[in-house]
Amino acid sequence: MWPFVAAIPVAVLALGWHGRVKGKPVTVVASVALAPAHVVELLRAPVVTEALSELGHAKMKEANSIRLLSDPMRCGQGYQLDLELPSGFPRHSW
Repeated sequence: MWPFVAAIPVAVLALGWHGRVKGKPVTVVASVALAPAHVVELLRAPVVTEALSELGHAKMKEANSIRLLSDPMRCGQGYQLDLELPSGFPRHSW
């Protein structure tokens, strides 16, 4: 029985190698495969306000209740956002 169990991964790898598309790599880096740079939308104020309004918080239901003071800027490995949340929005609710 153990020889059959050991043969299964070998068979799967052999069939995968045999059925691959010629001229293309078997594996690719996920960030390159899922989101090439020319397809990804730039992170701008409307994108951020829409995303925050979709979170479902009662005071942020509408995108115009959130005000970004500037477009998002690159800051090291991430982004910096300067924004005004609706009045009365509790900071501990995140």
